[in-house]
This record gives sequence, C-alpha cells and structure tokens, in this order.
Amino acid sequence: MDVKARFSHAAILAEQYADFRDFAVDGMAFLGFDTTEIQEDIAEYMQSGPRLRMVMAQRGEAKSTLAALYAVWRIIQRPATRVLIVSAGEDQASEVATLVVRLITTWDILECFRPDRMAGDRTSTSAFDVHYALKGLDKSPSVACVGITSNLPGKRADLLIADDIESNKNGLSATQRAQLLHLSKEFSSICTHGDILYLGTPQSKDSIYNTLQGRGFEIRIWPGRYPSFVTDAKTGEVIDEAEKYGNRLAPIIAERMAANPALRTGGGLDGTRGQPTDPGRYNDAELVEKELDKGPEDFQLQYMLDTSLVDALRQQLRLSDLIVANFSPELLPEVVAWQAAAKYEVELGPDFPVTLAKMYYAAPTESHFIAPKDVFMYIDPAGGGADEIGIGVACALGLYIHVLDVAGLKGGLNEVNEAEICDIVRRNKVSRIKVESNMGHGLFEINLRAVFNATKDLQHMAQAISGEYSTGQKEKRIIDSMVSPMQRHRVIVHQRVFESDRKYAKQHSLEARTGFSLWFQLANITTDRNSLPHDDRLEAVAGAVREFKHVLDQDAHKAAEKRQEAMQSEFLRDPMGYGNASSKYGSGTRRTVDRRSNRRR
Repeated sequence: MDVKARFSHAAILAEQYADFRDFAVDGMAFLGFDTTEIQEDIAEYMQSGPRLRMVMAQRGEAKSTLAALYAVWRIIQRPATRVLIVSAGEDQASEVATLVVRLITTWDILECFRPDRMAGDRTSTSAFDVHYALKGLDKSPSVACVGITSNLPGKRADLLIADDIESNKNGLSATQRAQLLHLSKEFSSICTHGDILYLGTPQSKDSIYNTLQGRGFEIRIWPGRYPSFVTDAKTGEVIDEAEKYGNRLAPIIAERMAANPALRTGGGLDGTRGQPTDPGRYNDAELVEKELDKGPEDFQLQYMLDTSLVDALRQQLRLSDLIVANFSPELLPEVVAWQAAAKYEVELGPDFPVTLAKMYYAAPTESHFIAPKDVFMYIDPAGGGADEIGIGVACALGLYIHVLDVAGLKGGLNEVNEAEICDIVRRNKVSRIKVESNMGHGLFEINLRAVFNATKDLQHMAQAISGEYSTGQKEKRIIDSMVSPMQRHRVIVHQRVFESDRKYAKQHSLEARTGFSLWFQLANITTDRNSLPHDDRLEAVAGAVREFKHVLDQDAHKAAEKRQEAMQSEFLRDPMGYGNASSKYGSGTRRTVDRRSNRRR
C-alpha cells in the first residue's frame, strides 16, 4: 500500500468510526465477542469522560479489552498518538499492548497502520510503531508498555492507560500503597496534556484509587449487582449499599434503580441481594457461583467493588470501637456507655484521614465524675529520617482508659521539641513518663531528664521518668496492646486528641499528612511487618493504653460500688470536708454523660 492510499484509508476509518462505541462493537465482534449494554456504556465513558478518569467495573467486564480497542481508536483518530500502558507488572502491561499490536497487524481494516520494519518502525509489544508515514517524526513509540516499578521518568504519552497498577501483591499494606501512590504521581509528568485512564479494582478502603478524586480525577463504578439494602450484623442498622458509591456510581446503574427499585432485591443466595447489572456477562446463577467459590469478602471486592468486608477481616483495630467524648480532664465519669447508633455518630468531616470511618460519642448514662490521680505519658523517640517523636497521654478511671492527648514531633529532641514536650506535660498535668529505651539505649530518657531539671516548674518531673525496652514484632505488640481494650469499648478518646492530631499533621506536606495521623495508623495497621509507613503516634498511644490494661480485669459495677462505699466512709469521717482541701475533686459529683455536652466543637 503506497503512502497516498494509507492516508486515504486512514481518513475513511477516522470518519467511519467517529464514535468509539461503534468501533468497540465491531472490535469485540472481530475478537469473537458480543458487546453488552454495560460494556457499550463503559466505551462511551472512555471516549466522552474528562481528561482524567477511571473505569472501575466488576472482574470479567472486559475493561482491558475495551481499553486496548480504545487505544487503537485513538490512533485511528490521530495516527501520531503516543499510547503508554502501565500495569502492576510489565507482563500484565504487555498483555494489553499485545492485544493492541495484534489488532493492528491482523485486522484487515487496520492494514494502513501496519509498520514498515525495513524503514525502522518498531514492531515489538514493548515498543510498537504505526507506519512511519502516518506516525511522523517522534522518538516515542506509538504503543509502549511498562510495569509501575519500571523507569518511568523520561517517557512521554498522549494517552496513558493505568491498568490494574494496584494488585493484591503491592496494595495491601499502607507502606506499599504509599510507594505506589508516589510512583503513580509520575503519570502527570509523562502525560502533561493528554488523557490518563485508570482501570482497576481496589484492594482496600484506603486504595490509592480513593485519592484520585482529590487529584482531579473522575471515578465511575459499574458493580456486578445493583446495590441493595443490608442489615449490619453488629448494630442492626439497615445500610443502603448505594451510599458507599456516592456520586461514583455509573449513571446508567442509578437511573435503572430509580426507574425500577425491584432491581435492588431478588438476587443472590437468599434473594436479598441486587440483581445482576450486566446479565449478558454474568447472570444471577453465575454470580452466586462466583460468590460461593471466592467467598463473600473476595466477591465484594472483585465484583461489588466494595472493600468494607475485606478490610474488616484483615484489620483488627476499628475506629468504631472507640468512645468519643469531650469531658473536662479535671473530672471524668466513672462509667461510660458505648452504643453504635446513628444518633451518637460523630461528624468527622471531609478532611478526616480515614475513608468511610465511623466513630460514636458516649451514650447518656448516670455516673459519678472523679478527678484523675495518675496522668501518664508514653514517649516513642524518633528513629531518624521522617520519624516523629510519638507521644501519648492517658489516664484510667474506673474501668476505662482515657486517651487525653497525642503528639507527633518532627525531628529529634531539639529546643523546639523540648519546649513542646514541656507544654504537653503542663496542659495535661502529667504525673509520670515512660520512654521506650530501644533507640539510643536510654539516651533520650537521660536528655529529657536534663531538660526537666533545667525547667523550674517541671523539675519534679525529672524523677518521674522511667524507661522500658520493647521486644517482639512492633505491629503485633501494638495490636495486642490495643485490640482487647478497644473491642470491649474501654478506650475513650478526648476532643484534644482530634485537635492535636490535626495540629501536628501541619508539620508535614499536604500529601504526606494522612500517613502521620493517629486515626490513619489505627485503621490501617495489620500484623504484617511494615504495614504502616509511619506508626509513631499509634505506638505512643498503645504504650499509654498498655500501662493501664489492668483495669480491664475489673468489673464495672463492682468497681463503682466499691468507690461509692469508700466515698460514703470518707463522708462519715469528715462530713464538712474540713480535713480535705481538695474535696471538690473527690466528691463524686453525679452527672449524666450526654452526647450533646460531648459534641465536638
């Protein structure tokens, strides 16, 4: 085929297939497949969606095949287009690139684009050129493929297809996701003015895909079943699954549900799940078979694109098990009630570092309010690099452990951080301190004692410092310290913890703040080694909670009765309070713990 004929044929193709949906239907037919309505909707979105977009559809929906066809269609519309395909591994990227190459080299209607090897056109799947006469002069190949960990800097593209860059091998831990997020941010430099199209399945609720909306991307989701209404086994609350998707749910799915609410039930093993969204791909029986084969967690992940169940199974520390309160640190309740009810739910705000998190205020209950006598601080010294000095402040009253404050100080024990530690001690009226001695074999402890000795109003604290050596795997140690108190709803976090966590996050860049947050660390730690990129604040809080774990061995009502008897005896000995100058703190003032008085302000 001569050059003139190539240009003429290419122009005809571009005009004939002005709509990618038409090309996708014919391309799927060439490959031996029928095209479903959902697949056509995905194809339409690939063409008409914004420059930065993501397609999230159930496994087996032919996302990668449609993306390969879309890459070819983009070349048809503009032969000079440079396509870069990036996947978790180079082999996976090569599969998509191979399909692109095969379409061009075997589909007769695309003959005009076939390369001329004798003229220097590249023909491998890692670097493929369309015919030089159509491509023009550019060192970048028409189609290239790389793994996410490959050398990305220096590459250029007009269309970048990120196909499942997050996998079950590189996206399960927070550390892995942090690395993956860092690598993916190179895409904007590679594709400065072109389109970036993500395809994928999230591996956790904190998937890097959840960061895309904040980075200007639009996400569109096509689940395998219509979202239904499910009952939370723990709370009995009826949950609308559609709310989990928010504005990301594909309009075609939302419109069908609105027009026919019956689609949201009648499917699944017990008939309570939604019906299949794409019965031409998987009917109800096939989806049931896949759920039985893979288990509910993998099915929710891969077909419903909902990770809440998967995360619940992997993660042992749940923010919802904590009790949120805003008591005065001067007087704390002896008995506190936890109830996971909507009326007690905390409004965490859009900037909260954990996606879809739920936390609950203390439920109303009658209780005596007592002054804490032992406020304890645990310090995890910085190990260098990006580590923080982690600080957790807590006390125990009755059967409950109150986390009063938290801090993460950037850098080592410099003058600024020394002053900050002193301020934390003052504002929380800390009575004793314990320092993890592993780092520097107690050097931090020695230096901090010198700081207190040189501070007039805190000289007494120099003798209140002790050290301890930690043993065993850090992640397991933290979880073991926190899991039982939290699951038994014995850990109360105060308003100051929220304020301090946000305050110290501002030391770090906007994109790095999330990883330093106590809440992020709590929600994402697993028993896997290095599951978190940073754990300093959590380790400090865990150390403070561990100091008071003995309170869990007590019975709440018996402890309250014992204290009541002690207070009555004290009253009989000194009914006017003449012998106790600080009787206001031991008076056992009775109040009602009310959510309204504990609302975050």
